[in-house]
Order: sequence, then structure tokens, then C-alpha cells
Amino acid sequence: MLYKYEEDYVEQEADYSIELLKQLATIPAPSYHEEKRAQFCKQWFKERGIETTIDKMNNVVIKMFDDNQDIAVFCGHLDVVFADMEPLKITQKGNYLYGPGVGDDTANVVHLMQVIHYIHLHHLHGKTGILFVLNTCEEGLGNSNGCRYIVEQYKNRIKSFISFDGYLNQCTNSAVGSKRYRLTVHCQGGHSYADFGKENAIETLSKIMYELSHQQILTEAKTTYNFGKIEGGTTINAIASTATLLYEYRSSMQNCLDIMEKQFQEIVSHYS
Repeated sequence: MLYKYEEDYVEQEADYSIELLKQLATIPAPSYHEEKRAQFCKQWFKERGIETTIDKMNNVVIKMFDDNQDIAVFCGHLDVVFADMEPLKITQKGNYLYGPGVGDDTANVVHLMQVIHYIHLHHLHGKTGILFVLNTCEEGLGNSNGCRYIVEQYKNRIKSFISFDGYLNQCTNSAVGSKRYRLTVHCQGGHSYADFGKENAIETLSKIMYELSHQQILTEAKTTYNFGKIEGGTTINAIASTATLLYEYRSSMQNCLDIMEKQFQEIVSHYS
């Protein structure tokens, strides 16, 4: 079926889009394990006659450009932050869907799929080439590796890069940069009684965290930091010889990122 106007397509496909969202959202897809969702999407496109590939990062890629064209990239990520490998539970109450990652970012993936289908139906072409990507490894320690791979492949041919992420009532017009660290403290350790007084890796790491949590936070642009995960020690009666922290800071302004980096390095250097 061909639709005369985009509005007709949206209205006609609205109910199906919800059903597609329910179906896709049940498929588990933690970062680095998005294979099942990628295969589902590839099959969906194949059934509609849309040529699709899955690259080595399990990104689902739809190319709409000539070999020498510059390109605009439009993407939405397949992975969700939840580690489940069993089918995810999705429930509907009224006009709301509830489930792990059903909004971020599965809903945007479904809408991109429908847009791609519409473009294919009407043989539409833009002034520049278009690359659609249902990318992987966006969440957590995925570190946006799916998108990084796309950038590595196309480099300077990419003239714009737009990511559809988060919830459907949001629109972001600026990028947020981040730096991430795995900080590990090592010391000799020992017995909690016999070697009392020796350096404890957990205690030292706690001191670093205290200083980081009392650093100056920039107000020129929204700037944040977070302690995401801490691990360390072996048992109750042993002085911890190792402790590890996952730490990140973010800002929408490069100058603020630079200052946060300087403060981080100064604090850590006191313990090196």
C-alpha cells in the first residue's frame, strides 16, 4: 500500500507500531549481546524488500547513498541497560507501555524502522546520502562502540550524525561529552589483626572518592560526575589489597570537561 501523505502513513501504522514495539521490546539486548534484536530487525526489513546488512559490531545498517556521496547518519540503539538474557516482560496499562528499555531506546528504533519503510515505499531521495543505523553498545560500558565503528568506517564522509535516543517527548540539540575511568588501588594487604595499620586499598579508594565528591563543579554548563561501581577486598578478616572504582564525568561544554580532567588528575596524583 502507498500513502499519499506522511500523516496517512503515521495514522494507518499507529496500531501496528505499538504491536511492533511490544514484540521488539521483549527481545533481550544487553550491550554486546544484541544479536537477537539485530536478526529480528534484519528479517523485518527483508520481508519488506529493504536491503540490510549486519556489521561486525552487530549494527543493523541500511545504506541509501551512492559510493561517492557524503552521508547523513540517523541512528537509534538496539541495546538496553538491563543484563537479562531471557525474554523481557512488557505490559500495557491504558496508553502506557511498561518494560525494561521499552522507551530507551526501543521506541525510537521502531519509529526509525517505520520511517525507513516509508522512504523505501516512496523511493525517496535526499540531497545527500543517508545511512540508517540501528546501533549496538550504547549503554553503560558499551561506550557507544557501535556508533564509534560507524564513524571509523565513514570518517569525513559523515556530514551530520543524528541519534534518536531517550523518550519520545524529548528533543536534545546539544551533545554531552564524557570521560570514563577504571581506577584501581593496589597495596600489600595482610591480616586484619596481625597486620593492623597497613594500607587498606578500600580505605584509600574511599579517600579518593571523598575528594572527588568535594571537587568544584562547574556551572558554565551542566556538569556531573558519578561513582558507578566499586569492588574490592576478599573477606572480613583480610586487609584489602585491591579496590576498583568506575568513575565518569560529563558536560555539554569542552572547557568544563577539561577542568574536570585537571581536577581528577590532581586528586589521583596525590595517591600515586
